[in-house]
Amino acid sequence: MLVLGGGFLSYTAKPLASSKTLFLHNTGATSLRVDDHLPGGFVYHNLGTSSTDNLWRAFFALYFEEFPEHTAFGQANDEGELSSGTFSTMDSLEAFEDSTSAVSSFSFQDTTIGITIYQMVLSYKSNEHWIKLNILLSNNSAENLTGGKLLFFYDADIPAYDFNNDYCGLDSTRLLLYEYDPTSSIWTGFAILTDTLPVLFGNFNNWYGNGNSPEDILELIISPTWDSSISDTDCAVYSVIILNDIPAGGETDTISFAFVCGEDLETISAATDEARGDTSTVNEIPLSPKDISISIFPNPFNSSVHIRADYPGDFRIYDITGREIASFERENSVIWHPEEARSGVYIVEFVSGPVRTTQKAVLLK
Repeated sequence: MLVLGGGFLSYTAKPLASSKTLFLHNTGATSLRVDDHLPGGFVYHNLGTSSTDNLWRAFFALYFEEFPEHTAFGQANDEGELSSGTFSTMDSLEAFEDSTSAVSSFSFQDTTIGITIYQMVLSYKSNEHWIKLNILLSNNSAENLTGGKLLFFYDADIPAYDFNNDYCGLDSTRLLLYEYDPTSSIWTGFAILTDTLPVLFGNFNNWYGNGNSPEDILELIISPTWDSSISDTDCAVYSVIILNDIPAGGETDTISFAFVCGEDLETISAATDEARGDTSTVNEIPLSPKDISISIFPNPFNSSVHIRADYPGDFRIYDITGREIASFERENSVIWHPEEARSGVYIVEFVSGPVRTTQKAVLLK
């Protein structure tokens, strides 16, 4: 039992484990299914007001200069795997949820490149129009990986039974790519929340003719292009993120995305801002001191995390069982090094006089 916000919140962990495990994240406004037997791929991204699945397939792929003819990729669609892909699951899916949020995570690897991918999806249950995806890449090979590129691909069919009437769009300022059907009033896609890495954008039509093989995926990674004339067709959108070099035995920073869905462009734009943490375009009403929030960066984190509030107070950190594992008094900025803590969800509580607020931090080792 955790003491949160002056009251009590029952935080019950619900671990899931099997050879084939799936979990449905549902915020009330949008949902996303995660399957550990489809590593690197996603299915069922829905608008909460719609009974029809919006997503035909979404997946990501990796390329490094040391392996010029090899692309590591995951594939999934509504009817199962489109092709075998190259990722294999290491640890089956685990999910934890309470009355306000849910986290799912698992890891998988590509043995040719020697890369391991740690994936975590976070969602809240307050009718948000976004669900956050975090991935971390770990280099298990004996050599440095350079010239890395990460492709994230998203192909919506709106509605699923009528795929030849979709439009696609790009908001390069928000790093938001989307597809929509003006008749159904459904807008769906993804945004890149990590804005510290260079990003290229691409789209095309006719997936079966232009993207149904490892060679086609490699071509998308090497030569991404955006064609503004594509509309009212079976289209797809994707991004290519230029990665920093990963030394042997090293890993990347966490790279974050947001699956977004809504009834119009304004909704998914606002959802992107909320997921990124910029709510200025959503709510311009000044907050009172009692509405103070804390910032946690990075989140998820690996070896350490920076926690900050606007003025001094007491920080306490709890694990999901409610056990206090760290505390800092009369500080407004602290760095926590959880050397002996396990990967998972932790609750950060900030108290200053009558002000009490909490936020989740995710440790991903």
